[in-house]
Amino acid sequence: MNQQNPQFNPAPKRFEGIHTISEKQFEKWTKKWEEKVGEPKKLIPVFQNNDNLTIRKIYFSDETVINLISSLGVENIKARFAIMDDYAPYEITRDTFTIILFATDNQGNIGSAYHVGLPEYQYDLRLREVGIPAYDEAGYISDLLAAKWINGWMDIIKPLEQIEKYEQVHPGKMLDLEFPQKLFVNDSYGALTGYNYIMRDFMDSLYPKGVRKKNYDVIILLAAHNRIDHTADETKSIFTFGLVVAGMELKNPIAALQSGNAGDQEDVNSYYDLSLPTPPNQ
Repeated sequence: MNQQNPQFNPAPKRFEGIHTISEKQFEKWTKKWEEKVGEPKKLIPVFQNNDNLTIRKIYFSDETVINLISSLGVENIKARFAIMDDYAPYEITRDTFTIILFATDNQGNIGSAYHVGLPEYQYDLRLREVGIPAYDEAGYISDLLAAKWINGWMDIIKPLEQIEKYEQVHPGKMLDLEFPQKLFVNDSYGALTGYNYIMRDFMDSLYPKGVRKKNYDVIILLAAHNRIDHTADETKSIFTFGLVVAGMELKNPIAALQSGNAGDQEDVNSYYDLSLPTPPNQ
C-alpha cells in the first residue's frame, strides 16, 4: 500500500490559488514586522529580492477574494503587514515582506482563514480607461491620484535599486541609504501595522461596475502619499506608506514567471480604493 507523504497535502481543486497560514504563523510573521518597522534601514532587505529589485505589488487570486467575501457575516477585509521567513508555496527562503488578508464581522471577530499574498517585483500596468464609477462611490479615487501615490513609492525605491550599480561605478564607495524615517509611521498612533477595508471595496475590485469583464484577480499596489508634515517647525513634505487595491484580468503570476512573460502589460479595469490605517483602527 502506498503511504501518503505527510509533508505534501494537495489542496482540493476548489481551493487552488488560495494560500493560507495558521494563526500561530500569522502572529509570528506580523510580530517580525512590528519588531523591524521602527528601524527603516533594516526593512530594505525584506522589500528586495536577490537582484535588488523592490516589491511593487502583492498578488491575490480571485479565488482568495471570493473566499474572503464569502465569510459568514463579513463586514471588513483587513490587510496586515508581515515578514515571511520560510514559505515553500512562494519559494521564500529569506525574510520577505508580504500582506496577509482576513475577514471580520462588525464586532471584529475573525471569520476567515489568513490569506498570504505573493510579492511581485515587476510593474507594467495600464490604468483603466472605461467604467469610471460615480464620484460618490465609497472608496473611489481617480486614476490620476492612484498613479501619483504609486509613483511616490517608485520614487522612494528607485535609489535603493541602484546601490549595486553605484558601487560598481565607484569602487570603494558605498551608498548608505534607508527608507524615509516617517514612511511607516502614523504621527499620532505609532508604527503602521496594516490597513482595513470595507468588504464592498474588494467586491467592487473583483466585480467592477461599468465593465463587462468579471472575476479579476486582485493586486495591492504599494504606494506612498506625499504630504506636508504638520509636526515640523518649517514647511516640509514627507511620505507615508499606503496601499491601492486594483482588480485586473491577470494571468497566473507563477506560470508567467516560469514562462518569462512576467513583464507583459496588464490592464487595470476596476477602480482604486482608500482604506483606514492601523493603528488607530483595529
